This record gives sequence, C-alpha cells and structure tokens, in this order.
Amino acid sequence: MKINLEDLVNNLENKVTLEFKEVINELENDEPVIGIVTVMLTPYGVEVTGSVETNMTFECDRCMKAYPYHLKIDLNEELIRESIVDSETKEYEITRGNFVEELKGRKEIDVTDIIYQDIILNIPGKKLCDKKCIGSEELQKVKSEKSLDPRMQVFKKFFEKNND
Repeated sequence: MKINLEDLVNNLENKVTLEFKEVINELENDEPVIGIVTVMLTPYGVEVTGSVETNMTFECDRCMKAYPYHLKIDLNEELIRESIVDSETKEYEITRGNFVEELKGRKEIDVTDIIYQDIILNIPGKKLCDKKCIGSEELQKVKSEKSLDPRMQVFKKFFEKNND
C-alpha cells in the first residue's frame, strides 16, 4: 500500500488514517497483517504511527518444532525531507533522535514496506516455544556428553596438578 505525498499536502488535516489488512509475502506466512496506521505530514517530513498485529509460525531454536506466535507492534517511524548528515561528513554518531529515514525526493511512501521492516525488527532473536523447553533428544544427548576438546587437555592436566 503506497501513499502519495501530494495527497497528504492536499488533505485539510495533512494526514490519512487507514485500516491496514494485507498479507505481506516476504513474511512467508498466509496470515494477514491487520491494524490501524496513520500517515501524517509534519514540518520536517512524514510520520507513520499506528499499531499492527499478525500471527506467525516459528520453529523453536531448542526442540525444532513449529509453534504459533502472535506479534503485535506499535509503529512510530519518521521520514525526513533533508539529510541528517552532509555529504562531506565521513563519520557520524547516531543518537536517539536520529533513527529516521530520509525521503530523498520520493513522491510516495510504501506503508507495507515500513510495516514489514518493523515486524522483522520485532521478531525475537531467540525463538522458544516455551521458556522451559528442554530441547530435542539430540540436544539433550550433546549436553550430556562431557566431551573435552583435545586442545584443552593441557589445561585440564595443569588444573589437576595444581589442585592436588
């Protein structure tokens, strides 16, 4: 879903609120992403706010079984007209207010892409079906084997010699 910036300028309130309901193919699930999104023209650019949610299916990192996951996120994205860094600057420290995207002369905003990016950033880094998941049989087997790297044998001997 794309929003033309000219439509925002011509709108009396300089904003548009839309009900978002779309399947995002890049997420590789057949569940729609639903929510309310507001795109508003601001003095510095455009602000995209709202809340979206979807159901996803993940694979547990411990037991490797598929499990359902409900993801709900709040959107708060800023797109600015001007560059935050001039072309001559080689290094720039990013601070709290600098997490913005530059419009770079674009005439429209792809709301679907903004939502997709926010969803990807909010997927948990460690996917667990349950906090108490003990993992697969193979994982338990590996944990129970107390194999020592042969290169570490010298430290084991040193430790045993100094503790006797």
